[in-house]
Amino acid sequence: MEGIIINKDRVPVIEEFLSKIQDCFATSGISPNCDLNQTVTYIQNNKHNQITSTYYLLLKRKQRETGRDYFFEQVMRDKKRNLYSTSNLNNITLNSLQKI
Repeated sequence: MEGIIINKDRVPVIEEFLSKIQDCFATSGISPNCDLNQTVTYIQNNKHNQITSTYYLLLKRKQRETGRDYFFEQVMRDKKRNLYSTSNLNNITLNSLQKI
């Protein structure tokens, strides 16, 4: 039950970092050419691009500052709620992520 299995488990999206990603691109003048829903899709699919790279870097910075692993905590919380089965992946939307 511990950890995340690539291509089986979805990558958790921590809402706190979504606005930070948009802010990072806005202040740098780089346009990620996607909306919030597309950003969530990129992160959940673990797509290798500037958006997911920024997401993981922000997670790492927060982990260094607080000493807490937000990513692992979210994975374990979601696994306990049974959100990580592949049959549930199609039912998860941005609205359900905001409730977590």
